[in-house]
Amino acid sequence: MQKFTITIIVILAVSLAAILAMQYCKAPTSVQISYVPPESSPGLHVLFLGNSYTFFNNLPRMIAGIAASDTINPVKIQPGIFSMDGATLESLWKANLAQNMIRSRHWDYVVLQEQSLTPVVAGLIPAMQDAMTRWSRLIQTSGATPIVFETWARKGGSDWYDSTKYPGLDLGDPDKMQARIDGTTNGIAEQLRLRVIPVGDYWATCSKLKGLPDLYYEDGSHPSIAGDYLTALLFYRYLTGHNLEHITYVPAGVSKEKAQLLIRCAS
Repeated sequence: MQKFTITIIVILAVSLAAILAMQYCKAPTSVQISYVPPESSPGLHVLFLGNSYTFFNNLPRMIAGIAASDTINPVKIQPGIFSMDGATLESLWKANLAQNMIRSRHWDYVVLQEQSLTPVVAGLIPAMQDAMTRWSRLIQTSGATPIVFETWARKGGSDWYDSTKYPGLDLGDPDKMQARIDGTTNGIAEQLRLRVIPVGDYWATCSKLKGLPDLYYEDGSHPSIAGDYLTALLFYRYLTGHNLEHITYVPAGVSKEKAQLLIRCAS
């Protein structure tokens, strides 16, 4: 299978949430566009729309690796991705390129990942709802199923909750931030009758378990390899309906013992 990856620079009209993300988050600044041509054999074709939370450790490729490693029910997941550091669903819509990717071929699923601060900033929620409405209509018209990627709260004890450092954010604490993310994300998804993968809720529970590796990158926002592994396991489970007992893929940087803890939590 040949993979074509094109990296380009695109100028987008970004909202306040994207500006906040680029100001506060230390992550690679790039635009990722990739497309894997379908093969004749059966498989799931999944397009991921988002930002650095999606491409930081190449989440789509990790999901594909997990799916292929299932020793009982292997699944060929062929991913595509359009993401930009700090992008909101609104700014991705205005880029048009992602819309063209949806129209260019058949996808089984299209994953919508909103910028992580948008659901907790009251003034940005209407734009989030409008963007999710536009995306869901386009995706459903194309014959694919939209899926909402629920993100996680910032790491507890990090500077993100320091009101003197970030007075405009007022995130409270991880539990309060996650509750706000859930309320906004799930509320809009319920109105639109969209399926949600509750990644943030699993992070909130799993991160408190003894012995689990740190799910966060050093900035307290982005995922570590372990964090993305947990996220990828959840996506595999939700996309296929398969259990995780026979997964053999473990990414570099995660020990087999820690991987088993993450698999148990994702199950």
